[in-house]
Amino acid sequence: MQQNGELAKLAADTDLAKAAAGIVLAEAQSKNWLASSWRPITMLIFVGLIVARWFGWTAPGLSQPEVLELWAIVKIGMGGYVIGRSVEKVVPDVVAAMNAK
Repeated sequence: MQQNGELAKLAADTDLAKAAAGIVLAEAQSKNWLASSWRPITMLIFVGLIVARWFGWTAPGLSQPEVLELWAIVKIGMGGYVIGRSVEKVVPDVVAAMNAK
C-alpha cells in the first residue's frame, strides 16, 4: 500500500516537472524575443547583483539577508533547469522499473 502511495506521488511529481519543463520550452521556442529571454535575463541580473556585492558595489540599503535571498533565487532558477531536465529523463525509467515489480 505504501509503495502505491509513493508511486502516485512520484508520478504526480513527474507530471509537475514535465509541465514546468513544457512552459520553459514553450518560452524558449517563442518567436517573441522578450518571451524567450526573460528568464535568462532575470537570472543574469541576480547573478550580477551577487557578483557586485563580492566586489563591494552594492546598494546602500542591501542587507545580508537580502543578498542571501538573491542567492536563493539564483539557486532555485539554476536548479529548475538542471533538476527539471534530470527528472524528465530519469523518473520515467524509475516508474517503469517500479511497475515491473
